[in-house]
Amino acid sequence: MDIAINFNPYLIRSLRKFHPKRSPLRRANSASTFYLLNHKARLEELGLEYGPPSVRLNGMKYVFKNGTWVNESQNYPAKPSYKKLLAKNKALIEQNNYLKLQMELLMDMLTEATAQLHTLEDKLGSKIYLKSKGMKEPRRILMLQSKE
Repeated sequence: MDIAINFNPYLIRSLRKFHPKRSPLRRANSASTFYLLNHKARLEELGLEYGPPSVRLNGMKYVFKNGTWVNESQNYPAKPSYKKLLAKNKALIEQNNYLKLQMELLMDMLTEATAQLHTLEDKLGSKIYLKSKGMKEPRRILMLQSKE
């Protein structure tokens, strides 16, 4: 049995590996010689010394330093009113922190007193239940009010 196979020449070409033509070599352009300079010379020549980011808004220059924007167009420390405002601001922040701490302490005290009251009410409730069964009469709890 002879089997005749007809090969298509286009099919054979498509089975071969792809070999693209080589690209021609590039000509050497007249490249800049700045890459030959050391770092300091490049900074001086090209002015690549980047400072902190700055922006000018409404005639005032702001510079980003230490995570905040600082106004460099005005000299704040020279004004005594600015120093007074800073001192007052610091005092108010400290007072606010103290008051927050006091409020937290009072809330803890209120929570503890409420929990004690609930436990006493539970005990009273069980004593009332015992009284209905013919046991001893429970004692009364007096709530005292503080005068300010």
